[in-house]
Amino acid sequence: MKITEAGKNDLAPLRKLFLEERKRTFSWLDTSEFQLDDFDKQTQGEFILTAYINDIPAGFISI
Repeated sequence: MKITEAGKNDLAPLRKLFLEERKRTFSWLDTSEFQLDDFDKQTQGEFILTAYINDIPAGFISI
């Protein structure tokens, strides 16, 4: 596993990961209202680290 500061190339896969996990986690809510750009809204102004497994973004932390 490699962890680095998120770059512009990480945003698309992180948006997808965030959306998929929100839908899986909050299954009792109407998940049709969740959008890819929710990631941008929820992490605005934060420092983001991306975790890679085999050079594929597999997770992140936003501080």
